[in-house]
Amino acid sequence: MDEPALLVLWERIVGEVLDRTGGFPRSARFSFAARIDARALDVLECVAAARFSPPAQTAALLGEADRHLAVLRVLLRVSFDRKLLDRRALEHLSTSIDEAGRMLGGWRAWLAESAR
Repeated sequence: MDEPALLVLWERIVGEVLDRTGGFPRSARFSFAARIDARALDVLECVAAARFSPPAQTAALLGEADRHLAVLRVLLRVSFDRKLLDRRALEHLSTSIDEAGRMLGGWRAWLAESAR
């Protein structure tokens, strides 16, 4: 069975997020870095679990992943505001997260259409 494209993309994004937060100063590691890392891993967990779940559970897991993405976006913007991320890193991660969000939305729409 092939991996869903969203899962493959998100695995790459998680690596990028971990690389970025690994460079946060010590004073921000247990606040911002830990929360950002956890949210990125939460999305990965939801998407991986959704792959093997029945449709009703898949929809719930994708909804949860979408909520994690929303919080992750805010945490990254606040990290930029606090000068923990530079503009280039924020733009790159935001673009990747937006792409993942569109893929997630497409999967959710396909599930809704299949349920009809």
